Amino acid sequence: MVGREAGTGEGRGRDGLPEDRILAVVQYDLWMPIEEVMEHIPDMSWTQLFLGVDILSRRGDVELRRKGFTYMVRLAQFSGHKRGEDGAAHHDHR
Repeated sequence: MVGREAGTGEGRGRDGLPEDRILAVVQYDLWMPIEEVMEHIPDMSWTQLFLGVDILSRRGDVELRRKGFTYMVRLAQFSGHKRGEDGAAHHDHR
């Protein structure tokens, strides 16, 4: 595993894996500048954020688009992730 040892919890930050924390912030219908995602997760380093977004993008969970000098991110339209009534992102295991 990249960035942490199995079973130690290293690299997970306060509330889980960086990918899960990013998914909790990013929205399906709204492109967000990557800097805004970072503002919602201030204890996450840029390296963790970029690695998490890269993993999510390669899995098809988020869409990433360059706009000028920044990157915009949103939940992929067909990612299988959706928000519940609690506002948290949930994975659809169909």
